[in-house]
Amino acid sequence: MATKTTDWNSSVQGYKDYLVLERGLSKNSVLAYMRDIHQFRDFATNEENVKRPTDIELPHVERFLGHLYDKGLARNSQARMLSGVRSFCKYLRIEGVMDSDPIQLIQAPKPERKLPDVLSVEEIESIIGAVNMSRREGVRNKAMLEVLYSCGLRVSELIELKMSRVDLIDGVVKVVGKGNKERVIPIGQQACDAIDDYLSHYRADV
Repeated sequence: MATKTTDWNSSVQGYKDYLVLERGLSKNSVLAYMRDIHQFRDFATNEENVKRPTDIELPHVERFLGHLYDKGLARNSQARMLSGVRSFCKYLRIEGVMDSDPIQLIQAPKPERKLPDVLSVEEIESIIGAVNMSRREGVRNKAMLEVLYSCGLRVSELIELKMSRVDLIDGVVKVVGKGNKERVIPIGQQACDAIDDYLSHYRADV
């Protein structure tokens, strides 16, 4: 069993030296780690009355994460701070101050998924309006863009779409998507007109 005891100040300073000398981290990385561990230390000592790092237990870290959540900290930042606490505990085990990892059962918050950027109506209309309609490829491209915009298709679905699955009379397209599932999607009049324009000029090529 570990027999060493040490206070917070000497442990944190030793951890900083470990990051610099043993792990060879950059100055900015060390500063980031130290900011996080200082936040954890302040919470642990002020809110949880954890007098020494050897007293760190699972509930202390769980409540620290809850504290970060209540502050509105992003999940990515919560996960980063948890990683810092893990690294600190690993250092304490290396030094023989801590027998085992008290937080090994904690799972890091799942990273947030960034929503894709969405074009405005004006931007979409500008793209479609820039198509060169004097060429066959331009007429085709406008029809494809109108369908893409009108039906909200994936690019892969648009590429695989056959004219036999486009019903201009009823104004629908039948799309086979992920999992080979078919769905029927309404198609706008502008898209129908663009397809009809393409077919009327280049029907023999379709």
